[in-house]
Amino acid sequence: MAGRVLSVDIQNPAEETVQAVSSVLLQGGVVLYPSDTVYGLLADSRSESALNRITALKDYNSPRPFIVLVGSILDAMEKTTSVSCRDYMEKYWPGPVTLLLPGVEGKIALRWPADPFSNAVLAASEVSPVTTSANLKGGVNPCAVDEIPDSIIQGVDLVIDGGPLQGREPSMILDLTGEEPVRIR
Repeated sequence: MAGRVLSVDIQNPAEETVQAVSSVLLQGGVVLYPSDTVYGLLADSRSESALNRITALKDYNSPRPFIVLVGSILDAMEKTTSVSCRDYMEKYWPGPVTLLLPGVEGKIALRWPADPFSNAVLAASEVSPVTTSANLKGGVNPCAVDEIPDSIIQGVDLVIDGGPLQGREPSMILDLTGEEPVRIR
């Protein structure tokens, strides 16, 4: 499966492309994809081997938490222990805002993306995917496949090329785990 590249219209994704991504995720693979922010890496949150691969691809020394994508506020509410965060979800989602929330086992970062491609993958997949930007630790956030290090491209199972993502930047991160919301990024 390594080395496979598929093109996608992120506003009107082909069903075959969505199914290809879903299949790779179900098999515990890693996908490079155009998100509604920047190019990112996508994997099943339940696959320890996929999470370890992402950690290695990004050149991290140790595992770290990644953003969990959700397809609805209801989906997000099932992953957090906070009921007061719903107002923030309704205000910012779907969109490029990650909410750091209290979860069952500590903090959890959740985001509901706004683009049709990401949402089609979420709807077609039977997984709860994690995502992170497709760059090396401290590197530039890529808005085109040609901005992504070769080591990352060669280390994933599937590359989805949606073309240049004009004017995009990583999601804002809002920490809602304390008494007051804190913008982290």
